[in-house]
Amino acid sequence: MLQLLIRPYYRNKVNKEGLLIAANSALGLCMEKEVSVGMVITGDAEIHALNKEYRDVDKPTDVLSFNQNFVDPETGIEYLGDIIVSIPRAKAQASKSGHTLDQELQLLVIHGVLHLAGFNHDTPARQKKMWFLQSTILQALENPLCKNFTSG
Repeated sequence: MLQLLIRPYYRNKVNKEGLLIAANSALGLCMEKEVSVGMVITGDAEIHALNKEYRDVDKPTDVLSFNQNFVDPETGIEYLGDIIVSIPRAKAQASKSGHTLDQELQLLVIHGVLHLAGFNHDTPARQKKMWFLQSTILQALENPLCKNFTSG
């Protein structure tokens, strides 16, 4: 189950359905059971504050993932955690790389879900695996960014 919150200023700037499809695709590939994830689409000020508070990094970033890993006692469904995405960072990255905001947002949501599912890119071997999964999911979504990630 996905819970998506788009801050009011950004509601008309994003493809909500595309975000949900990207997150569900990543969850479908990585998880063998039903889980719940929260996503917040916001601006630089909010993500900057979170980045500073939780990572001690005093600047905005494109995506943050916060693992929760608790089971809702009412539903029995595990809540993996939250993904926070900055629209201004995504827009700047999309513009710099020559692709659309929607394509960049799909990548960031997939990246965040993979982190919640336990994947990381802190070593070359782990990065190779995570980039392969990102590419696989993007390819399934027919997102041309899949070409930016290779398995080898």
